Formats: sequence, structure tokens, C-alpha cells
Amino acid sequence: MIRWQIGEVVDIVADWGAIQELRVQVEGRLEKAWNFPELIGPVAKGETVLLNTTAVHLKLGTGGYHLVAQRLGDRQAGADGRVLRTPSIRGHIMKLRYTPFQLAVQSCEEQGSPWHETMKDATTLDGMPVLIGELHSMLPVLATGIRWLQQTGRLPSDWRLVYIMSDGGALPLALSHHIRTLQSLGWLAGTVTYGHAFGGQLEAVNVYSALLAAKHVLKADVAILIMGPGTVGTGTAWGFSGVEVADMIHATFSLEGRPCLVPRISFADGRARHQGISHHQRTLIARAIHVPFHYTIPPYAGREELLIRQQLRELDGSKAIIQRRAVIGRDELEKVLALYPGDDLTVMGRDVKADPAYFWGVVNGLAPLVH
Repeated sequence: MIRWQIGEVVDIVADWGAIQELRVQVEGRLEKAWNFPELIGPVAKGETVLLNTTAVHLKLGTGGYHLVAQRLGDRQAGADGRVLRTPSIRGHIMKLRYTPFQLAVQSCEEQGSPWHETMKDATTLDGMPVLIGELHSMLPVLATGIRWLQQTGRLPSDWRLVYIMSDGGALPLALSHHIRTLQSLGWLAGTVTYGHAFGGQLEAVNVYSALLAAKHVLKADVAILIMGPGTVGTGTAWGFSGVEVADMIHATFSLEGRPCLVPRISFADGRARHQGISHHQRTLIARAIHVPFHYTIPPYAGREELLIRQQLRELDGSKAIIQRRAVIGRDELEKVLALYPGDDLTVMGRDVKADPAYFWGVVNGLAPLVH
């Protein structure tokens, strides 16, 4: 069920074009909200809006933001007095299909797209490495690590990095402040959204064509393939959104790319199942991934290393090509991550000081790129 409430837009806190951050008054309280102009158009101060307040009411991890679902105070006079201003429509591929918010996009594959002919001929990734992970927080860490390796001469300085976003988490790419930061830094050559995710520089129908578009349209040398913000877990073996990682690895392998699984390791997470290598990854590696892929874990120390070794022994017989090496040292970690502006490199609210094992594992997921 959906919890609906009426609110008034008191202030436009920020407007990035594809997303607006709002302050709204709801039942006498000042609260936060997101609006996605691509879905319902931009809102202005003073407008009355219909808000989906479900996630905030349930205290879920939305950052305390409501979502604008409808503009109630911006109606133009028409024959029936209820004609809304709408943007022009382009493309013929529908996302959010058969919901009230289904939107038309021009996918890179469809006829009429400027890239249709390129996509018709695209069949292989030609060995392109694809960094695959299950948490959006991995994206800025990987991009920062790539920049560091370029600056230190261990990766080509002209490599083009493309981000591919699945529909396993948030659907609007605009929700990611990390994307805005990486684009402002010039660290991304482009973005692709596929499935029901939307808002990328390119739109694609599925993960296969998204990978091919990154390679052949955006000319990527390396791609990062990770869902958007937000992830789902249920405390069960298979009830988590990160299971899509297996399909991502299979797609990359099928298209003759180099799938590289980014480790998810923590010793700061209070949940026993996420100590060392997350149970999510161990489940996928042991039972769901059926093609070879690269999996590099740096050498930890003490009890941390003992647990990692035990967990890796349990993965004997899997398709993982396991390497134990570090291309960025533990003593370099904070210096490397300092390249990223601001202080919002976190995972589950923990920064590098609170959970160094996580960030060290992620950044060394880049090892397969470095010879």
C-alpha cells in the first residue's frame, strides 16, 4: 500500500534539472522531498503537491525524503480545466511500464536512434574489463581508485570510464549525488541506464545492450556495473537485490568481456553474516555464478585474514579466479580516497575510519586492471 499526504512546497533547496530537492510543509511540519521533473515536470515554490510518504513513515533508508507524485497547484485552463503542462515525448521504449508513471525514452537500440546502426553491429566487448558490485557506495571508491592509478602511472591516463546502472536499486539515475560529483570532476565518460532505470546519457533495454552501448557508443575502456542507491535485504540466503550480480557476470562473460567482481568485505558490520566476505557474495560465488570471473582480495592481517582464508576455502570449486594482492596499500588508502571531494564516502553510514576493511577491499577490486 501507498501512504499519500498533501504538502506545500516551501522552498527549492536545490535544482539539478533532473531532480529537485524540496522543503515541504506536511500537516504543519517542515519535511524533505525529492521531485523528478522527467516524471511530472518541475515544481515551484508555493505549489501544492501530492506526496508518497510511505518509506519515511516506515523509517526505511531513503534519507528521510518524501517523493512528489503529482502537482496539484499547476493546472492550465483547458477544455476540461485539467490539462497539465507536459514535456515533448521522444523515443518509443517505455520504462516503468504499465504504471501511472510510465515514461517514453529513446533507447540506443531502437530504430530512429542515432546509435541504431552501431548497436546492430555490436556483438562483443572485445575483452573490456567490467567492474561488478552490489552496493552503489562502491562506485565512487572505484572511480577514485582508477583516478589514483592513472595519476601514478599504473593505468593509462586516457582510459574512458563509463558507469552502467541497473534497476536493482533506485530507478532514477538523478538520485545519485555520487554521479553528479563524478560528472563534475570529469571522471566519467558517460552513463547508461537499463531495464526500468532511467536518466542515463544512454538508455538501454537490458544489461547486454547496456554493456555493448558502453563499449561501442561511449567508447569505454572500462565499465562499472552497479545498481543505483538503495538495496534490499531480508536476512535470508536469497532475498537480496544483489543477486543480480550473477546475471551481470554472465552477461559480461557471454559478450567476451572480463567480469571482475568487487569484494564486499567488512569487520565493522554488526551482523554476523556480513563479517569478512559478505554472505551475499559467498552465496552467489558458491551457487549462482557459472562462468569464470576475476575476484581479487588484498591480504588482511590477524584474525581478519584467518576468517577470509576460511571463507575462501569454502569457495573451492567455484568459478572464481581468486588472487590475493593489493595494488593500493592499506597505508595509502586514506590518501587515495581524499581525492574524492567532500566527506560522503560511506557504506551503511560508516566512513573509511570506521570500516577500513570495506574500502580497502573495494579499491583493490581494481587489481585485475593492473598488470
